[in-house]
Amino acid sequence: MYDHGAQVKLTKDTDTDFTYWDVEEVKDETPSSPTEKALVTNPATTAIEPQHTSVSLNELERDTIIRTLEACNGRRKATAERLGISERTLYRKIKEYGLE
Repeated sequence: MYDHGAQVKLTKDTDTDFTYWDVEEVKDETPSSPTEKALVTNPATTAIEPQHTSVSLNELERDTIIRTLEACNGRRKATAERLGISERTLYRKIKEYGLE
């Protein structure tokens, strides 16, 4: 057996040693859920096609900014925080989309 394992800290007080986990041992284990079993026994045979929409990413972003501004009563700092972007980025987007 090869020694390519590593110790992984899972919690403050618990270490797990993966040194002795062999690929064959893991492969032979029974799936833990029906979904996992289905994935193992019935692999996908066709690709999933992406859904096409008539809304562009820019339109979606613009609408999201508008709705968030409304929800924050026009407060740009709160809007930026809720969107997870900087105030500077929000100001740039407002100008870019003509929302001033």
